[in-house]
Amino acid sequence: FYSGKQDELTIELVEFNHGELIIKSLSSDVLKVKELLLQDEDLEVKWKQTAKGLRITLPDGLMNDDKRSKCTLKIKF
Repeated sequence: FYSGKQDELTIELVEFNHGELIIKSLSSDVLKVKELLLQDEDLEVKWKQTAKGLRITLPDGLMNDDKRSKCTLKIKF
């Protein structure tokens, strides 16, 4: 994790595959997420924020392979 601009968090995943990721520390009790994007990708990310955390569903086309060595999520508050 690292913060970018004000009210923005960037998460870099180096081991990933399609599926779900849950970040408990980003529950709706802590902050309100306004937007979540995949940086440098044309794929849509589905996400839902609850009191249990931020649940991110990575798209089926997103795979760790020779073309993609990392995946960067940008979260805006």
